[in-house]
Amino acid sequence: MHDPKTGQPVAAREQPDIYLVICDGYSGKYAMEKQHRYDNTPFLSELEKRGFRVVSCSSSNYLATKFSIPSIVNMDYLDQFMTPIELQTSGEYRLKQIGIAHIFDNRMMDDLRPRG
Repeated sequence: MHDPKTGQPVAAREQPDIYLVICDGYSGKYAMEKQHRYDNTPFLSELEKRGFRVVSCSSSNYLATKFSIPSIVNMDYLDQFMTPIELQTSGEYRLKQIGIAHIFDNRMMDDLRPRG
C-alpha cells in the first residue's frame, strides 16, 4: 500500500484496519423512511463520522446472503469463480457448504495477506 499524498510505501503496521460492515436484510435509508417511517440518519452519520464509507444507493447482486457474501469477498460474480458443477448444485445444505468454502478461501484475503 502507498500513501496517497506522497506515493511512498506504507509499512504494514502503519496501514489502517479494514472493516466490512454488512447490514444483512437492511433495506436502505429510503425504504426505512418510506415503509417503516423510521429515520436512521443518526446511525449513518455516526458511521461516516467514524470514517466509514456509507454507500447511499447500494444494492445486492443476489437475493440470499449465502450467495452475496462469497461474491463480495471474492470481488466478482459467482459464475466467475465457482465451477459449473458448484453453480448447478441443488440442495440447501450443499449450497451452504460451497458458499462457506468460498468465504474462507477468498480473493480479498489473498490480496490482503501479503500486505500484513
